[in-house]
Amino acid sequence: MKRIIKTNEFSVAAIITIIWILFGLVNPDILTVANLYAITRASIISATFALSCLLVLLAVGIDMSFYAVGCTSIYVVLNYLVKNKMFDTPLLLIFGASIVLAIILQLINWFFIDRLSLQPFIVTIGSQSLYKGFLLAFIGTTYITTLPTSMKSLATKYIASTTNSSGITSNLHFLVFIVIIMYVLMHLMLSYTRFGRNIYAIGADVIAAKRAGINISKTRFFVFLLAGIICGIGGMFQVTLNRAAVPADLVGQELMVIAAVVLGGGMGKQARGSILGTALGVILLSLISNSLILMKIPSYYQQAFTGIIILIGLVIQSSKNKEQAVD
Repeated sequence: MKRIIKTNEFSVAAIITIIWILFGLVNPDILTVANLYAITRASIISATFALSCLLVLLAVGIDMSFYAVGCTSIYVVLNYLVKNKMFDTPLLLIFGASIVLAIILQLINWFFIDRLSLQPFIVTIGSQSLYKGFLLAFIGTTYITTLPTSMKSLATKYIASTTNSSGITSNLHFLVFIVIIMYVLMHLMLSYTRFGRNIYAIGADVIAAKRAGINISKTRFFVFLLAGIICGIGGMFQVTLNRAAVPADLVGQELMVIAAVVLGGGMGKQARGSILGTALGVILLSLISNSLILMKIPSYYQQAFTGIIILIGLVIQSSKNKEQAVD
């Protein structure tokens, strides 16, 4: 029990519980099932991109381009389908095309980071700007609101619905279960496969991992390959849930995803980021955002409060890392 209490995941879960109860005392609707459904739906997109962010963070460093990768890939695909009036395109084909493009964009990052030994943070900021500029200059700048029939159908695929006392209806979306499956598979890969152990080893100490016989370049290649797959899926989820492809969504939202990953322990000195911690970090930020909206608090106060919670979480995480180092 003491070991569980000392974990970063327990700390984040405790913060979630405390905030949920305190906010619920102010607005009872926050404690309803309807709000729980709303939080899960709001978490789908960020939770998906957070997996890609965590994966690259563990093995290489901070990736600032994952959101641009996902949005660019799906926008290119939809732009082509809409221009050619291919509205009956199967969902799996759209997913596949988005994933392939996202893989290519992430492997560009791999080439500059691994083969040319450039700093991940600088490379991904540059690629983020490159993808955004390419999209706006050569593909299009207009909102795409006319989606293929298969995506429209997925957008309204709900498992359950409920209404709170204020008359607000919230739906439990089918994609929540897809995200849960992705998290379970990622946990199994990182915890029980040689590839997962190699990722943690590289993140902890590249030189030591190389001396241990780990192929650094090959491992990083597959990390960016998987990150591309996840980004392609994340881009699809975003357009499906928002029911529109918007080029302006390319940048700006990745910082909250990175914050969620860091809150979950994804940036410790020993590369101890966990899937559970990442999920809890996403839930925490979604809870704060959704609850403050229900409490009708202005957006600038929401940003300030979110920042305070992030700092508190990081302080707790840092103190626990020091305790573990002493132990």
